[in-house]
Amino acid sequence: MSVVMFGTGLSGSVTVTISGPADIQVSNIVTRTARDGTPGVSFDVVVDPNAALGARTVFLQSGNNQLTSFTGGWEVIP
Repeated sequence: MSVVMFGTGLSGSVTVTISGPADIQVSNIVTRTARDGTPGVSFDVVVDPNAALGARTVFLQSGNNQLTSFTGGWEVIP
């Protein structure tokens, strides 16, 4: 599944992690730009079929260690 996020300072150079057990894998982080010029990032996510249910926090960390978090930004549902 592909995920796309837009916001100031986002680019393909960020590191994307999702909180919780290691049952969600993130890969292929790519820089995107919205039609209005807003910078963004897209990435692929693979969720283990037996992943723990519930809300997770998505973390985006830049190369200079600035960290943005989206609490409850990902939810594993049955």
